[in-house]
Amino acid sequence: MKYVIPIRKVNVYQSEDGRKIEEHKTKFSLIEEIDLDKNEIDINVKDVIYIGVATIPTNMGSQEIKFPVEGDNLKEAFEKFELSLQKVFEENESQIIHASQSDLNILTRLNEGDNSSGIIL
Repeated sequence: MKYVIPIRKVNVYQSEDGRKIEEHKTKFSLIEEIDLDKNEIDINVKDVIYIGVATIPTNMGSQEIKFPVEGDNLKEAFEKFELSLQKVFEENESQIIHASQSDLNILTRLNEGDNSSGIIL
């Protein structure tokens, strides 16, 4: 059976100020014989995707994070790098606040003697 599958080529670019962007280009290739289920193949509609890469300090050392950067070309992706990174930090901050509130609810229930959360002390 013949399949048309996506092949992704990744180019990595880094500016002088340390901003790093991966350019993911997708092209489609015809493969005559492949032993894969058609449903297992992830097909991305966009031909080019830009991914920002940043290294952040954590308690466990430096960690590299990757995040999507909107842009029609590489220059526009570099221009929107900082804005995209800011969005990632804002989204993570709200998730941390939400998780902290959930943790407080669990601790309150435990202090009240409700052990239905599955946590054994």
